[in-house]
Amino acid sequence: MKKVMKHMGNFITDTKAWNYLILHAEGEETACWFTEKMKELTGKEPVSIVNISPVICLSAGIGTVAVAAMTE
Repeated sequence: MKKVMKHMGNFITDTKAWNYLILHAEGEETACWFTEKMKELTGKEPVSIVNISPVICLSAGIGTVAVAAMTE
């Protein structure tokens, strides 16, 4: 999780984050952790926090979390 946030920090440093969202596969606790870290990084609330489809859960695994950022 820290590695993902390091990557997001580098990514957002190079470009301005317009907005972001958090997607999770039955991983609400981890999604909350990423939300707090992204709020610290961007100063913004996420557009949305979404529980992704069961099909993706089968492929990626339960507890998987993704952060998607939209930049200017």
